[in-house]
Amino acid sequence: MDKEIYSFTDYRLYIKCKIYNGDRARRGELSSLAVAIPCQTSYLSRVMSGESDLSLEQADCAGRHLGLSQDENSYFLLLVQYSRAGTQSLRAHFKRNIATAQEERLSLHKRVGVKQVLSKEDQATYYSLWYYAAVHVMTGIPALQTKSAMAQELGLPANKLAEILEFLVNTGLVKEVPDGRYHTGEGKLHLKKDSRMILRHHSNWRTQAIRSMEKDLESGIHYSVLLNCSKKDANILRSMIAKFIQDFMNVVHPSSDEEMNCLVIDFFNPKA
Repeated sequence: MDKEIYSFTDYRLYIKCKIYNGDRARRGELSSLAVAIPCQTSYLSRVMSGESDLSLEQADCAGRHLGLSQDENSYFLLLVQYSRAGTQSLRAHFKRNIATAQEERLSLHKRVGVKQVLSKEDQATYYSLWYYAAVHVMTGIPALQTKSAMAQELGLPANKLAEILEFLVNTGLVKEVPDGRYHTGEGKLHLKKDSRMILRHHSNWRTQAIRSMEKDLESGIHYSVLLNCSKKDANILRSMIAKFIQDFMNVVHPSSDEEMNCLVIDFFNPKA
């Protein structure tokens, strides 16, 4: 897996990650980048050795050549400014900006399109038990949009299911259509990491993960590992996980609604 640019604070290391094999650039890659910038290959070699720096104009061309998105290219330009800064105070300024950009990249609230937020009172209900979210998600699956199908799928009593659906309809998260089926309403939900409901939300689905293992260990993917790594690599791993979640959701959004699955991910320092 390629490391994403937000795990780097040195633009040269990122370029090397993209076009180098070990200590040498892959055949034709350095000259191709030099043409795109444009500059002499010899000058680009001095840049890569740390003797010179790219100009911002050259960096902008390099970012587009390397296939960076608009936001990624802005971050790449920030790395170049950090490298070019001639005073300690200016380097400290760009270093803070880099740290801010990395933190924003890791913020899942900004990576998952949020369109609707429940009131605090409704959040307390929605996240109180796992089946509110389960029924909400299930209304997006055509084969499970009736009360009978939902009750059978989740093993819920009819009265409890009716209570859940009433709440979801009243909050606009679900809509009832004339044929008696239930469809997903407008918007998506996502809890910020500082929400008072986040602990309950995580607990609900980790409990369901344990129940899933107790019922059928083979059908799901369950993996736990305790590991040692450097602090620098721990930050890289966090960035990789955040990138995986974004890629994961990019597959989920256009996918056909046929079955409900749950993803639970934890990466943390157990002493904290």
